[in-house]
Amino acid sequence: MKMDRRYYVSGHTRVGYYSVLPELTQQLECLFVLKGLSMKQGHLTIEKIANALKESHFSIDYFHSPSHNDYVEGLRIPELKLAVVTYTMIKNLDINFAEQSVVFINFNKAYDVQKAGQLQKQINQLENERDYQIQLAYERFSQATEHHEMKEQIYLSAMDFTKANEVTDKLKKAIFQNKKAKQTSGNYEEIFFGAATPKGAVHFIEELTSELKRRYIIKGRSGSGKSTLMRKLATEAIHRGMNITYFLCGFDPTSLDMIIIEDLEIAVIDGTAPHVINPKSERDKVIDMFEFCIDPTIEEGTEMSTINQCESNYRSCMKEGTAHLMKAKEAQDVIDEYYDLFTVKNKLEAIQNDVIQKIIEPLKEN
Repeated sequence: MKMDRRYYVSGHTRVGYYSVLPELTQQLECLFVLKGLSMKQGHLTIEKIANALKESHFSIDYFHSPSHNDYVEGLRIPELKLAVVTYTMIKNLDINFAEQSVVFINFNKAYDVQKAGQLQKQINQLENERDYQIQLAYERFSQATEHHEMKEQIYLSAMDFTKANEVTDKLKKAIFQNKKAKQTSGNYEEIFFGAATPKGAVHFIEELTSELKRRYIIKGRSGSGKSTLMRKLATEAIHRGMNITYFLCGFDPTSLDMIIIEDLEIAVIDGTAPHVINPKSERDKVIDMFEFCIDPTIEEGTEMSTINQCESNYRSCMKEGTAHLMKAKEAQDVIDEYYDLFTVKNKLEAIQNDVIQKIIEPLKEN
C-alpha cells in the first residue's frame, strides 16, 4: 500500500544539533544533494520534485526541517533506496559516501553573480546571527536537561523495578503471543516523529500511526521506565525477525518516544508531554507506568514542591530556547529574501527541471 510519511531526521536537542542522516545514507543506493540554495529555495525545490513523483506508485518520505515549521529539507523513496536532500543537511556531518552513488547538483549557476557579491556581506552577518541564536537555544536546552534529570531522580527513588519488569513481560505476551519467530533477525532504523522548532515542540504521531491496528500508549512520570520498556519490546521483535522503526526523543536522542513494529502494525508510544496522546478508539490501550510501578506518596510533601519547581524551571528554559530558535528563523527568512534577489528565476527552474529528469528517468524503468 502506497503511504507517504512525514517525519524528522535531524533536530535541535539537548546535546545540540543531532542527525540520523549518516545512518540512513548507509541504506541508500543513490543520494542527490542540492547545493547553493537558500532554505526556502531548498524547500520549494524538494516540493517540486515530490510533485513530479506523485504519478509514480512509490511512497515518499518527507524530511521536515526543525528550523522552519513550514519547510521540508529532503525526501526519500524507500523502495528505490533513493533520497534527495539539501546541502545544509550534510555539510557539518561525518558521512562516508563510499558505498553510495552521490550526485551533487549545484544551483549557483542560477545566480546573478554581481548581485550575489553585493549582498554577500549582509548574508554573512545574518548567518552569524542565526548560528548565534541557535547556539543560545542549545544552551537553554542543556539547562532544561539539568532540571529534567533532577525531577527524574526523584521519581526513580520511588520506582519499583520488579513491577516494571512485570509490566514489560505482560506486554510482551500480549504483543508476541502466538507470533512465530523467523530464522533471521529483523532490521531497524532510527528517525524522529517530532522536533523542537521555532513554534515549540511539534510531532507527526497521528499521521505515522493512523493506519496501524493497535497503539499501546505508555503514560507515566519522568524516570518511570517508558523508554526502557520500548527498547525491550523492540529487542524482542528484532530477535523474532520483525522490522522495527525507532523514533528517538526530539529533546534527548538517547531516549525513545515511540517504536513501530512494522510486521504486526503495532505502535508503542510515549503519550506524555510535550506530545500528549490519549486513547481515541478501541485500537488504543493505555498503560500507566506511574500507577503500576511508582510509589504515589512521592508526590506528597516536600518532594512534590521540588518536583513542581523542577518542572517550572524546565518549562522556562524550553520556552527561552524556543524563542532563540524563532530569532534564528527570522534571520534565515531575511537570508532567503536576499537569495531571491540574486537568483535568476528561469535559470533556477531550468536546473530544477534537470534534477527532476535525472530522478524520473530511472523510475520509468521500474
